[in-house]
Amino acid sequence: EARYKLENDTRLTFEEDLNIKKFTQKLEKWWALEFKEFSDELLKSNKIEIDNKKRTQFRDFFNEMKSERENLDLQIRTLEKELNALVYGLFDLNAEEIGLIEKSNEKLVKPVLESIPIVDIEPRKPKVKVKK
Repeated sequence: EARYKLENDTRLTFEEDLNIKKFTQKLEKWWALEFKEFSDELLKSNKIEIDNKKRTQFRDFFNEMKSERENLDLQIRTLEKELNALVYGLFDLNAEEIGLIEKSNEKLVKPVLESIPIVDIEPRKPKVKVKK
């Protein structure tokens, strides 16, 4: 949840501060880019060039958010490994079985998760009819 919030809040900051109209796939995954790549994609897709006065400040913000996201990723991977180890222990799996599971996860699950676009979803209020 914290990673999603960081990604979404950062995207909103980009939208508002840079007036971005179109988020390409590259811009959607801003954390996977270096600042120069981000700037180049911004210019290419939206014809937006970051003003020299704001460039250093914006680069610092970009790198800070990217670093925070990397820290959250590290925390998530660490927790996943701990959880996996507990599950492997519960099922008394040997090294070969664990290797098969992790290999299949790498091939099947990771590409699917990475292909899911980031969507800003507003919570909906349930429609409830009250009988009088």
